[in-house]
Amino acid sequence: MATGATRSGCVRSFTWLEVRGVEARANVVGTIHERYEAGAVTELEGPRARDFTTAANAAWRFVREPTLRLAFKDLGFSLHDRGDDAFLYAYRAVENARRFYAGKVSATETKPVWPPLHAALGTSEGQLQPLTDAATSIRHGNTKSSALAAARVNRDATLVLAEDVLRRLAQHEGVSW
Repeated sequence: MATGATRSGCVRSFTWLEVRGVEARANVVGTIHERYEAGAVTELEGPRARDFTTAANAAWRFVREPTLRLAFKDLGFSLHDRGDDAFLYAYRAVENARRFYAGKVSATETKPVWPPLHAALGTSEGQLQPLTDAATSIRHGNTKSSALAAARVNRDATLVLAEDVLRRLAQHEGVSW
C-alpha cells in the first residue's frame, strides 16, 4: 500500500490523484503546483467539478490530435506571456487549428489552406487580420510596425481572437467550455 493510500484503494491527497481500474489509451501525467492547492477541485459535484470534468474531457479529446494539442498549448503560452511574443503564440494557435482542418482537405497542398477552417468555424481572414499582422511583425522583427502598435493598444481584443477560434473549434468538435 502506497503512502497516503487507504485500504479501499482511494488516495487522499491534495496534490495528486491515483486512479485504478481505468483503461488508458495514452499516458497523462500532471502535477498541481503548491500555490494552486487551495484552488484544487476536491469536490465531486458542483460547478467547479463540472468545469474540471469539461476541461479533462477536452484535454483527453485533443491530446490525440498533435495540431490541436499544440494549438491549445500555444494559446496557453499567449495567455501567460506579457510581452509581444504573446501575439506570435496566439497566431500559432490559430495556425495549428488551420492545420487541423487543412489536414482533412488535401495532403498535396503547398500553400496554407484557410477556407476549410473559416467554413467550419464561421471565421474570416479579415476577422483574424489584426492578429495575423501583429504576429507577422514579431516574426520579422518589426517592433515598430503600426500593426504591432495597434495590437499592443488593443491587446485583449487581439489575443481573444485566438481564444475565439479555439472555442469555436472545440464546440465544432463536440467539446464546449
